Amino acid sequence: MLEDMFERFTEKARRSIFFARYEASQFGSSWIETPHLLLGLMREDKSLFAGMAAEELRKGIPIAGERIATSVDLPLSEPSKLVLAHAQQAADAHGHRHIGTEHLLWGILKNGGGETAGLIVHGIDLEKLEAVLGGGRSRTPLSADKQDWLAAGRKAIEIEAAALGEAGKRLDEQLIRAVDLILGHPGKVVVTGIGKSGHIARKIVATLCSTGTAAVFLHPTEAVHGDLGVYTPGDPTVLISKHGTSAELIKLLPVLHEFHSPLIGILGSRTSPLAGRMDVVLDASVEREADPHSLVPTASAVTALAIGHALAIALMTARGFTPEEFGKFHPGGQLGRNLRLAVRKAMHAIEEVAAVAPDTPLKQVIIAMTERPLGGACVVAGDGKLAGLITDGDLRRALTDHDDVRELRAAQVMTAKPVSIGPDASLGEALERMERRPSQISVLPVVDSEGRALGLLRLHDIYLR
Repeated sequence: MLEDMFERFTEKARRSIFFARYEASQFGSSWIETPHLLLGLMREDKSLFAGMAAEELRKGIPIAGERIATSVDLPLSEPSKLVLAHAQQAADAHGHRHIGTEHLLWGILKNGGGETAGLIVHGIDLEKLEAVLGGGRSRTPLSADKQDWLAAGRKAIEIEAAALGEAGKRLDEQLIRAVDLILGHPGKVVVTGIGKSGHIARKIVATLCSTGTAAVFLHPTEAVHGDLGVYTPGDPTVLISKHGTSAELIKLLPVLHEFHSPLIGILGSRTSPLAGRMDVVLDASVEREADPHSLVPTASAVTALAIGHALAIALMTARGFTPEEFGKFHPGGQLGRNLRLAVRKAMHAIEEVAAVAPDTPLKQVIIAMTERPLGGACVVAGDGKLAGLITDGDLRRALTDHDDVRELRAAQVMTAKPVSIGPDASLGEALERMERRPSQISVLPVVDSEGRALGLLRLHDIYLR
């Protein structure tokens, strides 16, 4: 989400955030906090601040520790992320395509941190800023009936969420019995249901198949017209019904007994005709449906689906199902690609990458990155080992922090000991390494077991082209 938002930021707004990172490093903070964002704004766009001096604000910011190197990519704190979200809201509310410094200031004021007191004293408040923002196209307020529509939609999700919570609490040894029945049979599972329950049954079949349990869907009406041929003796059957009174399912029961099929019911009523004839009953009852009249199978449908998923995941756990096996069942699409393909299959070899020595002048680094625009340059030592990485962000910070960059070398600008990955790791592992961190990265150096630079993997290379 944050990356998508940055696409809308004006150049001035982006520079303000880079300045905020610099300010945070000077105060020894390992996070970019809202006072640092405000200082970055004051540095970049003085026209917004009606004579207010940055020194006044700096005096009130505590020193968190020793100065941090400006090359360190400091993450945004949660309040700072909220400021950016408020800025986006301000731009959207006024019909502005881009998010500028005035929206960032609005976000800081909206967030209401201690640093806003000084702004208000100098006559900078939300009301006056609204007048600045008001030049755009305002959103049309929602009419009363449309507000009712929105409220009904939100209420539906709340009702369904509550139903799922209760279903989770009710899961007991009946689920374990169902898992034992299925594990004890070497064949497949047959899942059946009519109407909306039939649609849920099809989805449960898909989940079972993809997680190591062979399963097929049986339409209860077509079953007695030849589709019962799908059975082999002992195949367990999962029957799904909201009320537990479906005539089509009840008519099937004598035939299923002939096939010695253990019966597992995902049922909305434990006292129904179907419930009394099941070997295992998984309780899918709900207090009410999500629509205003409690008529439409909504909460009951998602509860039945969730219980089916719970059964599939319990089976997956019991089987010790691995990510590698999952990848075999998903050879197509992004998921399969991430699980099956190794980094070496998607990376750019070192010959295709901007590779420079530690003592390379910054100008030559920029030329190399322009000739081979992959978003980063590998800094390679004389023995072929990766010494560091230079990204576009490192270049911007260097230009921000130094008035004269002519004497700078690659080693002074690079991130030493960057996050890296081996060539035999999966693309899924690479994605995890790039995204599951305080500050996401979009390029990843590839190194061998000795630390020698082999190439570069971009986030774009992980996703299907």
